[in-house]
Amino acid sequence: MPEVDQPLGAGEPETPERDGAFPRLDESQRARLRQLGSVRGVEPGEVLFSEGDAGSDFFIVESGSVTIVQGYGKENRIIAVHGPHRFLGEMSMLAGQRLYLTGVVREPGEVIQVPIEKLRELVAEDKTLSDIFLGAFIARRSILIDPRGWRESESVATLPVLLDALWRGRRVRFIYESTMSEAGERVVDPLGLVARGSVWYLVAMKDDQPRTYRVSRIREATLDEQECRASGDFDLATYWEASAAKFREHLPRYYVTCLVAPSVMRWVRYRGWRLEEEREEGDRVRIRLRFDAEEEGLQFALSFGTEAEVIDPPELRNKVLEAARKTAERYAS
Repeated sequence: MPEVDQPLGAGEPETPERDGAFPRLDESQRARLRQLGSVRGVEPGEVLFSEGDAGSDFFIVESGSVTIVQGYGKENRIIAVHGPHRFLGEMSMLAGQRLYLTGVVREPGEVIQVPIEKLRELVAEDKTLSDIFLGAFIARRSILIDPRGWRESESVATLPVLLDALWRGRRVRFIYESTMSEAGERVVDPLGLVARGSVWYLVAMKDDQPRTYRVSRIREATLDEQECRASGDFDLATYWEASAAKFREHLPRYYVTCLVAPSVMRWVRYRGWRLEEEREEGDRVRIRLRFDAEEEGLQFALSFGTEAEVIDPPELRNKVLEAARKTAERYAS
């Protein structure tokens, strides 16, 4: 397995509970599962189940935390982080299908490991736990958490109606305020909801094509009388990743190479600037960042003063020099 300097998901907050997708089990429920399986210790970096596996045991986090990853060892895209008393997995575990996510231990602790055959028996016998597990698995396929988010908070007044449409399998009717055209009515077949940071998106079928709608631009949402058309082969995670990749390809790109003090790097990682390259160079770090515009790169360079030196492009370096000269003149006067 690939080696990493820090456990995957280090520093990420636990993924919040959303509409039954990530519940916690109480002591009596976990005791029942301990009777069916075994409790064992786990260490950071340990893989509990892997993307592409034909099957897996069922895991409940007793202590510590586990990161759920897509593209493990490649993109290492973090889908969720789960702490004590949450259970891991997806509907494909029960169905005997290949897994499409990987579970990697982030913090040391203990897990309850239950053979999948025992879990299937429990689901058939215990209605309370069956409702919890199946409800969560269905919600996890309908709701995708994408932590690579923007920082703004947006209105989600129509979200309860959209969730209701998903649970009931009903079409939904709403007014959509598009940035490219006038507001107009849409009637769509909901496929899933995506939370990207603090921004929600509805993925739905319209005119036989999956489309993405920003929830904050949806108005007057109501359930339609018609049931949704079947879409059993639709994979929300795969669609979203392809859609996000296409969007990123069309983003404007302005690259800046700098020499920065090591203390700057924590701000680079915290603020989410797109770090393309990084290597030590003497007592400084050479980095290459991607910004959306020259102005953004100029603001970055000026904000760190002498701790950041622009190396390339030359025109940005000259603008930093000019801005610094004018600032010095202003203070001198």
